[in-house]
Amino acid sequence: MAAGVGQESVVKLLLDTGIVDIDARDEDGFTPLIATSVNGHMEVVKMLLDKGADVMAASDGWNPLHAAFASGHVGVISVAKNMAI
Repeated sequence: MAAGVGQESVVKLLLDTGIVDIDARDEDGFTPLIATSVNGHMEVVKMLLDKGADVMAASDGWNPLHAAFASGHVGVISVAKNMAI
């Protein structure tokens, strides 16, 4: 949830603990990377990718890149492309 709403400090704190599942899914099947990509939170996208989030993890056939594109956040696609693909 913190990733989807762009709470950078909370996401950083959780990632720094090392005990969270970076690709855990919410009740809609979204991973944190999908949730933050659909909302265009670039800094959180960078944090998640830097910690190894799966850029190809999909929910109903949509991965974070699809979500970003469909939501008009093409900058997220550039970040993901440069960092993970």
